Amino acid sequence: MSIINRRNTSSRNFVEKWEDLPSGDWLDTDEYGTHWYLANDGTHWFSTDEGYEVWVDEEEKVVEDHSKSQGITFSWEEDDDDDEDDDDGVKIKLKKQRLRPDLGALPGVIGVLMTLVLLSYTFFFVVPLTEIQIENFEEEYLLGYAADYEEVQEFNYIALGILIFIMFISIMNLLVKVWWFVMPLSLIALIGILIYTAHLSTESWNDYDDWYNENCSDEFYEECGESDQVSIYTSESMFSGYCGGLAFLIIGMRTLSGILNFEYDEEEDDDDYDFYGF
Repeated sequence: MSIINRRNTSSRNFVEKWEDLPSGDWLDTDEYGTHWYLANDGTHWFSTDEGYEVWVDEEEKVVEDHSKSQGITFSWEEDDDDDEDDDDGVKIKLKKQRLRPDLGALPGVIGVLMTLVLLSYTFFFVVPLTEIQIENFEEEYLLGYAADYEEVQEFNYIALGILIFIMFISIMNLLVKVWWFVMPLSLIALIGILIYTAHLSTESWNDYDDWYNENCSDEFYEECGESDQVSIYTSESMFSGYCGGLAFLIIGMRTLSGILNFEYDEEEDDDDYDFYGF
């Protein structure tokens, strides 16, 4: 009699109860007390302590070897294949490289806080104040100065758009889903827009103040000749620029520190490599 090859009890070649056996006939019990069963498909089953298994003879091994050559792998062959891969496989090491310095959460947190403050300040204070100035000039038929402040208002809305973008970038920075240089560049663009807006509004107001003093009559106005010139450093948009500059300083220092400390890990640690076997 050929050697009995035991198979995995979780495969389809094993049943726990004789009632689960396929249709067939019982054979004689051998001298070892093993019960044998012949299924209608020609498969021989034998009894074990756990249930009933299919008997595999040496001729079936030839079929299994042929299946391996065609790339067919059975569940009971997986362990053997893993052992062969460990012995004969060729492994390629691909070093993992970080795509950005480790900046931590600070830039993202600062960006979110700054945008929340400036969005509220610009939308609820600067924009309405500029709109009031436009209406006042239009009521006095000073359409040239009204047009100047309309241009200021346009840049206020541009600043709001940049702030919304910075909010998005800050959130992505917290999730480490954005390049490290996007945040500083966005802040530079914001500061530039705010400074230009402050310059434009200051220049427009000072031109109006000069015109008013030149054409003012003491008979009708008591404040004629009193200069009401304003400085760009005290402009509403400039206060936003100060806040943006502070955020840029903090984020810039953190980014610079991350860049200076950024280096590739040259140690050959298994955690730093991906392995691919053939």
